[in-house]
Amino acid sequence: MTRKDQTHILMRLKPSPIRRVVGVVMLAGFGVMAAMAGFEMPATRLAWRIALPLAGLFLLWLSWRTWTTTSRGLELTPDALRETDGGRVLATVDQIESVDNSAIALFKPAGGFVIVLRTPAPRVWAPGLWWRLGRRVGVGGTTARVEAKAMASALSEMVRRRKARDIS
Repeated sequence: MTRKDQTHILMRLKPSPIRRVVGVVMLAGFGVMAAMAGFEMPATRLAWRIALPLAGLFLLWLSWRTWTTTSRGLELTPDALRETDGGRVLATVDQIESVDNSAIALFKPAGGFVIVLRTPAPRVWAPGLWWRLGRRVGVGGTTARVEAKAMASALSEMVRRRKARDIS
């Protein structure tokens, strides 16, 4: 990354503290309930006695991952959308084909937006903050809807300007 990219941050998108806590508590609560239900199953239902505690452990792990990933936020620079503190790059502006934050956007995270890339990228998942699968990047979940909408608008404008520059 260039020096300009490291110092010039256009926008930041941080998870909402209330959404973060509520999401993690709900995941952990469901995990504990699933594990307890598995331990309470009669011995004749061996598959459930094994599956429910495993599901509970998975949900507890997921709540921990959500807590750790939502401790960071996202930054929009002139060149890329990335995690805070120079973290992983979600997408460079040159890779972005379109940005969709409409109510009917396919697989849009709660209160967020979807980015469609020109070419597929490796799969990555930061629970509660963002995910990337093929050509789609979903941003949102624990983020504030108003801030995510503002970032989506800024990204859309950057993509529009890049396309206009490419045409001329």
